[in-house]
Amino acid sequence: GVERRTIATTPRGRPLHMLHAGAPDARRHVLFISRQHPPEVTGTRALEPFIAEVLGDSPLAQDFRRTFRIHVVPLMNPDGVDLGHWRHNTGGVDLNRDWVAFHQPETRAVRDEMARILAPEGSELWFFADFHSTRRDVFYTLDRALETRPADVLDPWIEHIRTSLPDYEVEDDPSD
Repeated sequence: GVERRTIATTPRGRPLHMLHAGAPDARRHVLFISRQHPPEVTGTRALEPFIAEVLGDSPLAQDFRRTFRIHVVPLMNPDGVDLGHWRHNTGGVDLNRDWVAFHQPETRAVRDEMARILAPEGSELWFFADFHSTRRDVFYTLDRALETRPADVLDPWIEHIRTSLPDYEVEDDPSD
């Protein structure tokens, strides 16, 4: 039940893929991305089992797919990865810093595809996660003053991480 679309071609001619799964007629959407920074392989390594769980056969996963349309960009920066860059794409820009200006073709492509997906009346982006990691930091927190959907999702999530991984010290240092 997974569809793959090429939403753009990078400056070096590589496809930028977005995967879609879940209820095709859902009004609630979730977006997951990975590998904005080429060496952050651990983000993709975390994305793979996460998506496998979401696409799995558990009752929770099945319910999730009935409720949400899932969109995944597993490789945001294929040119940067292929060229062995540290943080930037072919244009010399850190894609993680281009989500407001949208000057780069990769971020523009995701923005434009999500705008198309969210165009029908009543469609909303309910959740977005960037599987983006460095060393031990695998979960970056947000300022508690920011509105989230579902509301107040952050504290229960952090508590679950602390309970599930008692030897892992969660660094709760919110950023914008």
